[in-house]
Amino acid sequence: MPSPSRLSLPLPAARAFVLVMLGLLGLVAGVHPSLAQETAQGLQEKAMKGDFLSQRNLSYCLQSGCLGLERDRVKACMWRKVIVLSGERHVTDLDTANLEYVCGKLGTAERDTAMRQAEALARQIYGVRR
Repeated sequence: MPSPSRLSLPLPAARAFVLVMLGLLGLVAGVHPSLAQETAQGLQEKAMKGDFLSQRNLSYCLQSGCLGLERDRVKACMWRKVIVLSGERHVTDLDTANLEYVCGKLGTAERDTAMRQAEALARQIYGVRR
């Protein structure tokens, strides 16, 4: 029987696997409960006011197309970066993994655009707090 270390996945692959599985669980379960009563407009407004969970949900909806939002991978990446830049105590390794996963699907020019937009948006939302 192989040793446990031989069965383990490299960290980036493990993170990607976890993210894919979480995404599949979300599809099976339907709309995330916190999004059930949310509107795209309300989500965007709260995200712009620095609401951490709204930023997470907005990025997810921009990535997946929920709440009637058109899929926009660049904006999804931008919001993932804003989350990491926020300095929120709730930011976890999963947020960093989501940033790598979502932004990793972009080409260099798209990723650079998302990073520039995220820096500007984080300054707008959080000011010098970052």
